Amino acid sequence: MFNKQRISIILLIFISLLGMSQDPEFSQIYPGLLRLNPAFAGTGGRGRVSAIYRNQWPSLSSAYITTGAFYDQPVEFVHGGVGVQIINDSQGGNTFRWSSAALIYSYHLQAGRDMFILTGFQASLNQWSRSVNNLVLPDMIDNVGGIIYQTNEVIAGNNKLYPDFSVGFLANYKDIIAGISINHLAKPVISLSDSYKSQLSRKWSLFIRNTFRFSGSPADGFYISPGIFFKSQQKSEILKYGFTAGYDRIHIGAWISHDLDVTMNLLTLGLAMEISGLGISYSYDFAPWRTDLPVPVTGAHEFSLSVYLSGDKKIRNVRAINFSKF
Repeated sequence: MFNKQRISIILLIFISLLGMSQDPEFSQIYPGLLRLNPAFAGTGGRGRVSAIYRNQWPSLSSAYITTGAFYDQPVEFVHGGVGVQIINDSQGGNTFRWSSAALIYSYHLQAGRDMFILTGFQASLNQWSRSVNNLVLPDMIDNVGGIIYQTNEVIAGNNKLYPDFSVGFLANYKDIIAGISINHLAKPVISLSDSYKSQLSRKWSLFIRNTFRFSGSPADGFYISPGIFFKSQQKSEILKYGFTAGYDRIHIGAWISHDLDVTMNLLTLGLAMEISGLGISYSYDFAPWRTDLPVPVTGAHEFSLSVYLSGDKKIRNVRAINFSKF
């Protein structure tokens, strides 16, 4: 049994190290629209606040915990919207932590009667940190007693502060929306040590989504919204496709994600409800067809809360997009 524990610990540390060059992601799309593409700032038609919590590998003691807070607001005199995004990602029981605070601006251009082009810009300040107090190294492990020794390795706890920039574009025609975004334009150096140089690779994100409405108004009628999303960063390529369906204030979603690099396929199921301007969502990621994995690396819970601020006045020069709530 302890061999499995040791393998899990070593594997978790190894993947955490690799994760420094990859962005943390959320499975739920709507609460983190600014995370998907900065051009979404201001598209809610009024002020919008969202918060999301993700617990990945919950059955392990050192789970990945990612939280996010988002705010965006349409602003008429700048012909678009502004937004704020705060992300915190903890890996390996706080051994590695990444935090980011970003300011976002989106310009909305009406290119035709029903055609809009949106361009978003994002500037962020980020911090990578490593806590040596939570690190488990091989010389700390006893084959019988477990983790009982102090390490003889000398490893300094480091912090890395760096700026980062992203850009995104959206094209919206009636209920069809497509977008592309590029993160880490300057490929910032994120190394925690001066002995080697590690840069964040650019992340490319593309998506297209359509909404088919069958009855009622756009706000509370029955609809189905299929979509395809693709993300590429370094050697990681993820293809995600699925749909959201809803009626009145209830929304359900089913999405399949293919990690083309490691042949890992995940199914995401979710439920969202709206009550008096308050949106509550829950989703779970799992791989029901993968029972052969040595550690439970496929499970993830996500909870999110979205609030629309008061204000029903139509704002000129700003595009409001009725995006699916999951």
